[in-house]
Amino acid sequence: MKLLTKEIQNRIPGLYETEDVPLEDKMCYVKYFAHWRWYATEGNAEGKDTKGNDVSVPLNQFEDAICEFNSPYKTKDGKIVWVEDVIFFGLVEGFEAEWGLFSLKELQGIHLPPFGMKVERDMYTDMPVLVSKIRQT
Repeated sequence: MKLLTKEIQNRIPGLYETEDVPLEDKMCYVKYFAHWRWYATEGNAEGKDTKGNDVSVPLNQFEDAICEFNSPYKTKDGKIVWVEDVIFFGLVEGFEAEWGLFSLKELQGIHLPPFGMKVERDMYTDMPVLVSKIRQT
């Protein structure tokens, strides 16, 4: 299962684009789950430009879907970014609920014992949806 699709990339705002929106009014664009739940409300791809400088670009600024890391992707303004990770801001429900940043690369690396269960994307909830509403389901 793909954890990140082009549709999600096109819809999710970049990091800090909704920082003026109260937390209870934030929209969830993708929900991931395993032993915890992650609700992504903003996201950027992080990596290097062609000169080796660190860059952070909103996901909705890429022409193509980001399918793998350490690969070049073209932005809508023609720049090339070697994407190393995707960083989301959102709500994480684990031992307790808290807002913060989480990494797609880290989510992909989770394999729960004893059978190695991986993080999955909620494909059955219509997105985007208010985080406060999705938490009730």
